[in-house]
Amino acid sequence: MNKFPEWCERGIRYSFYALAYFLPISISLTEIFSTTIILCYLFLVGREGGRIFSGRQGAPVSSCSHGKDLAPGTSLFPGKMFVVACGIFFAANVISTVMSQHFLESFEALIFKLSEGLILLFAFCRAIKTKKHLKAVCGFLLISATLTSMDALYQSWTGRGFVRGFEIVEQARVTASFKHPNDFGAFLIVASSLVLSFLLAGIFDLLSRRGQRASSPDDFPRGPFLWAWLGLLFFGVLWSLGLTFSRGAWLGFIVATLCLSFYRRKAFWLLLGVCVMFIIIFHPQLYRVRGKNLRVYDPKGVVMQPKDVKTIILPEEESQPSAQSVSVSPQEAGKGGGTGVFKKIMTVFEVIVGKSMGRFNFWKEALLIIQDYPLFGAGLNTYSTVAPRYKINWGGYPHNCYLHMAAETGLVGLASFLWLILVFLQWSWARLKTVRDSFLLSLALGGVTGLSGYLVQCFFDTNLYSVQLNTLFWLVMGMVMASIHVGARDPEPA
Repeated sequence: MNKFPEWCERGIRYSFYALAYFLPISISLTEIFSTTIILCYLFLVGREGGRIFSGRQGAPVSSCSHGKDLAPGTSLFPGKMFVVACGIFFAANVISTVMSQHFLESFEALIFKLSEGLILLFAFCRAIKTKKHLKAVCGFLLISATLTSMDALYQSWTGRGFVRGFEIVEQARVTASFKHPNDFGAFLIVASSLVLSFLLAGIFDLLSRRGQRASSPDDFPRGPFLWAWLGLLFFGVLWSLGLTFSRGAWLGFIVATLCLSFYRRKAFWLLLGVCVMFIIIFHPQLYRVRGKNLRVYDPKGVVMQPKDVKTIILPEEESQPSAQSVSVSPQEAGKGGGTGVFKKIMTVFEVIVGKSMGRFNFWKEALLIIQDYPLFGAGLNTYSTVAPRYKINWGGYPHNCYLHMAAETGLVGLASFLWLILVFLQWSWARLKTVRDSFLLSLALGGVTGLSGYLVQCFFDTNLYSVQLNTLFWLVMGMVMASIHVGARDPEPA
């Protein structure tokens, strides 16, 4: 029985290895390994909490404790501010659940969705405590990215992937093992940032060895096979990202790449060139692939026929109707205007993106829900239940994680989440310079820039409400925190 806690910690660690590999491949396996991690972690926390409350002092530090792995005065988390931010975020969701329009649905989401992500983050920082552990997690994630990229390229060639057998979407957009191209694009943002960060580290390491400053032989892995793999993987990931034709994912990739240049300033022009070449190659194909799916509205809110939108849809697509005329319902006309600040916000949306953007009505619906439930929202996990009352759309997600979060948990819940993200990003960027190990620095830098691009795409998609992508968010956040912590407490390299 004394070895059971040690087995639990090993179970958490090995489950994270499996989770990193299967996350982009299978939703069910993602949930299975996440559940295993959570159960093992809760057992360890409950056991240690029981020792504290029972007053047992002087208990020996086991291999599952942090004691032997932490340097004096260090913390596994970015200070008290981050812990407080997590607590406020959780508390805001609890209040939203209590005040929910559908309590049972909100309570289920609070326990089995929201809490799961926070627990995964804390469990990762507990079990993944060495450079060897981080290498294993990162390695499994990149191997999985290699597999899914190959699957996407094969899918674009044959029309059907070989991993899950998913068919290509709209005769051109690849999904690999994901259900939608936008979801696949979110995963590729993170994967591309990690690979690009490692490649830049290798380039700078090579240049430093030619100069007066030589890096430590144990600082960063070397070998022609490794760099050939990373180079081919970056090409495959980037090409797969282009074939998703996900505009939000493209924007997220560009933001992530430019954020990488903030730290690697000498590589600014190289990274800018990568972004420009990506746009030159894939942007001309965008309207040929997605133009037929654009819904354009006239001033009365009626979807226009392709013959009326020749400036948007290419001539060769004119013979293929993209949408049928749909008139605005009386209910929408009565609710569509909004009052006060919300009316001004919707006017700004209309001026910036125009009604030709398919997400306009989705965002309008979310804003109306926020107007009716401004502080604590309609309730966690109630959007698809509340939205049909407004009779604007079919009641699905608004394709904007921040508006979705504000509609369900109110402006208080959204503010608490944004504060948590702000604290994390501020802490990460401020402490990157304390990491002396090149691999850990590259891992942390690739993770934090990848998450930055991921959060940009969240403005256009439902990343945080996907099982796989939400798990990816907390997993990568844990990788960044653990790599900075481990790298900062390693001794100064010779």
